[in-house]
Amino acid sequence: MSNNRKPNIAHASDSIANSQLLADLELLLNLEKQRCNLIEQITTLSTKVNDALTKNLTRKKHIPSEETGEFQDYFSIHGYAKLTGRKGLSRKGSIMLGKMATKLSNERGVVTKNAEHQTFGYVNTYHRDILGEVFRHCGL
Repeated sequence: MSNNRKPNIAHASDSIANSQLLADLELLLNLEKQRCNLIEQITTLSTKVNDALTKNLTRKKHIPSEETGEFQDYFSIHGYAKLTGRKGLSRKGSIMLGKMATKLSNERGVVTKNAEHQTFGYVNTYHRDILGEVFRHCGL
């Protein structure tokens, strides 16, 4: 009779091992499904981000051309103030206006340039429309 019990114990051990193996395989399968779902979500988000960046870059890609004379619409802060009859602009005021013009230009994707200046070496120049908006915003 003891011979009959050994196979039953071995069979029970195999059954437990098979159950554990099956449970482990189900766990691995569920983990793999979650991994695939995460990869799909990451791919979707990555595509959306790339599309948004491409759209944003192409929307802001207008670069004025010297050949078309578009740079004739670029002025320094003091040059624009003089052109529009605004006098008495301080250096501190020019710096503040320049920072605002730079920020607005960057937000809108408008190119800024540098120009030689006899006193300061080089100064930033901004598109006429940007300067007009900055000066109006400051009540100048």
